[in-house]
Amino acid sequence: MSIAAVSCDLAAEEAINRIRNYSGSATVCCVLSYNRDTNRLSFSEFFGEDTQPALEWALSALNYSNVQYLFCSVSDSLNTGLSKKVLIQWIGESAPESVKATALQHLPSVSRLLQPIHLNVTARYQPVSKSFKGSF
Repeated sequence: MSIAAVSCDLAAEEAINRIRNYSGSATVCCVLSYNRDTNRLSFSEFFGEDTQPALEWALSALNYSNVQYLFCSVSDSLNTGLSKKVLIQWIGESAPESVKATALQHLPSVSRLLQPIHLNVTARYQPVSKSFKGSF
């Protein structure tokens, strides 16, 4: 995978447009993954109106050995009532280091591809130690 611009296949474009144009009150999400060792994003899975809770199901679908993107539309019911778009870049702990580094450099390109983005989050899996005795 190189640092060249990121593109997406037709199924990914359709899923992105479905999220981008969604204005309902439910949360809808799609998971996008790199197509093998390319800079091309492919559609992996859609979680929507009939899947409750969509965000939790989508997060559980992320793979620990890949870099993936979760693109969601969530309702801002506390403020405007409008739909806000959220991008979560998932960096799986078992993904190759070279892919992790390149994916971090891809984030601006992916954000432009999916715009508008109201919130951008980079996430990774990190197990919590059972010996942790702190408080929050």
